[in-house]
Amino acid sequence: MVVSLRQNLNKTSSEMVSSGVSDEPQAQLESQTWITAPATQSVIAALQADGTQVRFIGGCVRDALAKRSVNDIDIATPDHPRVVLKLLESAGIRAVPTNLAHGTVTAVSGDKGYQITTLRQDKNTDGRRAEIAFTDNWGIDSQRRDLTINAMSATRNGEVYDYNNGITDLTQGRVQFIGQANKRIKEDYLRILRFFRFQGMFGKLPPNQEALDACRYYKDQLKYLPGERVRQEFMKILLVPEPAEILLYMQETATLDVILPNAGNIAKLQLIHWLETDGIKVKGVTPNGFRRLTALINQPEMNMKNVIDRLKFTKKERAYLTQLSMSAGYISADSKNMEIKRTIRRLGSSQTRDVAILNWANELLTSSSLSYERTKSYLDILELCSEWNCPDFSVTGGDLLALGIPAGPQVGQILKRVESWWEAGGYSATRQQCLVQLAKEIGGG
Repeated sequence: MVVSLRQNLNKTSSEMVSSGVSDEPQAQLESQTWITAPATQSVIAALQADGTQVRFIGGCVRDALAKRSVNDIDIATPDHPRVVLKLLESAGIRAVPTNLAHGTVTAVSGDKGYQITTLRQDKNTDGRRAEIAFTDNWGIDSQRRDLTINAMSATRNGEVYDYNNGITDLTQGRVQFIGQANKRIKEDYLRILRFFRFQGMFGKLPPNQEALDACRYYKDQLKYLPGERVRQEFMKILLVPEPAEILLYMQETATLDVILPNAGNIAKLQLIHWLETDGIKVKGVTPNGFRRLTALINQPEMNMKNVIDRLKFTKKERAYLTQLSMSAGYISADSKNMEIKRTIRRLGSSQTRDVAILNWANELLTSSSLSYERTKSYLDILELCSEWNCPDFSVTGGDLLALGIPAGPQVGQILKRVESWWEAGGYSATRQQCLVQLAKEIGGG
């Protein structure tokens, strides 16, 4: 039945195209645990059950060649997406029709999702969407992809196919578009940001000049992309190994000004990056996109709302960034231990850590170096964020109601006074001692 379906779809569809591109492997992957994993092998076996050869494609092949960890596993196949659905279902593998119009099906094997896409070419594009045609030719499919290093494919045996010199470019640190940069970017303007991201991840300086010129020329088109897509790419750019270098090129091409007009504090971002990766050796201090974004924004207390609105952050992310942009005065190297603990209880250890590192960077911006005492104070704050187990205040409004206090504003007021007493005592009072103090507050109120 699957064979019949394949014949009907692949032979009679007016949207199938073919070409005679040479198909010989150019490299061999070392043994990869993500390929030999039982869940992966089950998916490959299902897709090749009727003899069709499928391949791993894109980032997983690139990262394997670069000897980096592989996270997302994408697979390409000459089969029509409806054939893919049938093959997976026949093998008892959950199949999700992610985007059948563009040939994408997600297979869920074990606890992992595998995105499977039918080989295709882009017939018409407008910089945001594409009209596609399915094909059975790997070379044609590779031509629609953005960068040479992202267009390689590999069989389950590790044979690597490369139609665009991606292996050499990856080895030599060249990040460049397939064919003409202008043409690739016009197909999808988000590729401007993807170029900068992959330059930051895999490229050597200076970046490809043709690509930079094309990014500069089409930069204004980024205004019309959905904020969510821009956010996803930009937050990844902030986490490349040397983000300040990439942002300087984005600034030079005016790309940065188009997507975030208020994001110009690259010097502070560079300090944050140095503190996170080299300057601080404290548990819990790792690269953080929200912290880096806040550092990059000029006057974040005034401009963060515009950034949040432009990039369409989630409700939870909006709340975090808003609080972070307004929290600079909460703690500094002058803060006492009890004040720091109150801040941790109010903001949480993660956000308190962010505030401390941002304030540390602010001081470094205005001083060539900090005294040993101030440096140690910031380190003490960060260590407290990692080591102090913030206690819970054990008295609740229910305790007051049980004692006959009617519901109303006074319940919160009394609780606040007891909590302040508990904090002033170093959080050492037991619940029973807090209840005794509560009785005193009620009696004196």
